[in-house]
Amino acid sequence: MKYQYEFFLPHNPKPIDMITGDIYDAEQKADEIAAELGIHVEDLIIAVTGGHPQ
Repeated sequence: MKYQYEFFLPHNPKPIDMITGDIYDAEQKADEIAAELGIHVEDLIIAVTGGHPQ
């Protein structure tokens, strides 16, 4: 099952990015975003906003 993931920064209601994929895709994207912004992955909020059958 693939899910839609949205990535947020604390105190910002707009997502900074989103992907559709599995949990491993979401973890990789979170690492990329954190490296790009110079923050820790733990500082990101990751929301699962939808699911898609494979």
